[in-house]
Amino acid sequence: MYTPLLEFRAAELSRQWSKIYELLGVEKLRTRIEENIKAAYDKLCLSSLDRDYPRALLNRIGASCGENAQSIAKTGNRMFVEKINEDQEAWHRAMDGLDAEEAFALLDDPLPSGPRTHVHYFINKSLAQGTPSREILRRLTCDYDRQSIFRKEQSFLGACFLYLQSDDVETMTEAKAFIDKYKDADLPLLNQVECTLLRLVRKGNVLRAYPQLGDEISDALQSAPELIRFVNPPSAFTVTYGTEVAQHHLTFERLKQLSYAEQEKLLGMLMPIEDRMEDEFWKARKKLSGSEVQLLGFEIYGKNARHYAFRGILHNYGIERRSDIEHGSTFKPTTPKALRV
Repeated sequence: MYTPLLEFRAAELSRQWSKIYELLGVEKLRTRIEENIKAAYDKLCLSSLDRDYPRALLNRIGASCGENAQSIAKTGNRMFVEKINEDQEAWHRAMDGLDAEEAFALLDDPLPSGPRTHVHYFINKSLAQGTPSREILRRLTCDYDRQSIFRKEQSFLGACFLYLQSDDVETMTEAKAFIDKYKDADLPLLNQVECTLLRLVRKGNVLRAYPQLGDEISDALQSAPELIRFVNPPSAFTVTYGTEVAQHHLTFERLKQLSYAEQEKLLGMLMPIEDRMEDEFWKARKKLSGSEVQLLGFEIYGKNARHYAFRGILHNYGIERRSDIEHGSTFKPTTPKALRV
């Protein structure tokens, strides 16, 4: 009984980990416990002369089946939410450690989920180091027509944030003028081409990459730990998203090098390609699981030369009222600080 089950040096821990998991992993231990329970059940059944006893025993043993299933579901949901919160907290800690310039360098990334984004950190850190709010606004918007669609979202959100939070009337005035100018404006040709490519990549992935990725992920999950299978399983979307963003950054830099005529010609080539795959894509999208769908995702970015996100930002900040809210609503827009009495 004193003979070690497994013996190795501390330096060999990583190499021996698979053997350790086989011995001590939760699912491995549970399998051995199940085998012991099965043996005890068989022995108990055979101790009786009543042929109905095995089923009656199963019913008694499984009386809490429904309750246990509900408890397991609640535990899984709680762990899923906790994982999301942990990831967000880690992201915010990383952003807290940046200075204003480092935060500014991240404004070309897509808006993250949650109330605080890269641009909030850039603005707050800039204000903390004494940069006037008007100068911050100008830095966000001075090259707006040449910014990528992700950067435009960040800049537009930043203008809304400054409009609501700044005590400087000139900043508020400039921010509001910027918001009114661009909230419903057609996108520049550069962004129209950019967004078309973004949509095409997303639609192409759903039609061609997702089926194979889905099968590969399903196969891999068969032997994955339960923490991965049931709490935070990967999906085709999570696998391709980072690549799509990285590809977008490279593509946009190349697009900026094209002349207006070249951009116009490229858009004319891309639009028919998208038209041909449109019906097939939306049929395929309806069949995706919830984890594979990007809500208000890249497939509608810049559609018809417009971008939905700008109006959404206005509504979320309460600067403008949604048109689908009834007149009798109790909705009250947020009043900019400099206008409060």
